[in-house]
Amino acid sequence: MSDEDAVEDALFMEELRRAHAAPEPTTDEIRATARALSSNRRHGALLAELEEDSADCPAGGLRETSALTDTRYAWFHDSTVTVRLEIVAFDGQRDVVGRVTPAPDSPVLLQRADSTSSHPVDPDGAFTARGLARGPLSLLVLPPGGPMVATRWITV
Repeated sequence: MSDEDAVEDALFMEELRRAHAAPEPTTDEIRATARALSSNRRHGALLAELEEDSADCPAGGLRETSALTDTRYAWFHDSTVTVRLEIVAFDGQRDVVGRVTPAPDSPVLLQRADSTSSHPVDPDGAFTARGLARGPLSLLVLPPGGPMVATRWITV
C-alpha cells in the first residue's frame, strides 16, 4: 500500500467516524413523553393514516394558509372514517377544529401524552378543542357500527 493510499484510507475512515458519531443523549422529557404515548395506545383500534398535512406541503394543499395566523390542516383516513383537522396556533396554545365523517354517535377522545379529554360531536361530525398546549396528540373515534379508530400521533 502506498503512502497516498494510506492517507486516503485514513481520511475515509475519519469521514465515516464523523458521519456515524454517537447521537445526542435522549432527554428525560423525550423519554417521559414516549412512555406516556406508549401507555395511551388503544389495542384493537384501527389506525387512521395521515393522508395530508399542510405542515408537509404548506399553502396550496387543503386550503391556503393565512399570513395572520399559524394554521395547519391535517387529514386522516381509514376504511371506516375520515378525520379532518384545522389547527390554529396562537399565544403558545392550539385550537383544534375537526370534522369526522361519518359523524360518530359518541364524543371524540383527544389523547395527549399526559391526559385524555372528551369533545362532543354535532350531527355533522364537527367538534372543537380549545387552548391546548403544544405537544403530541391522537384522536379516538367510534364510528357508527364500527370498531374504534385512532389517528396517528401528530405534534401540534
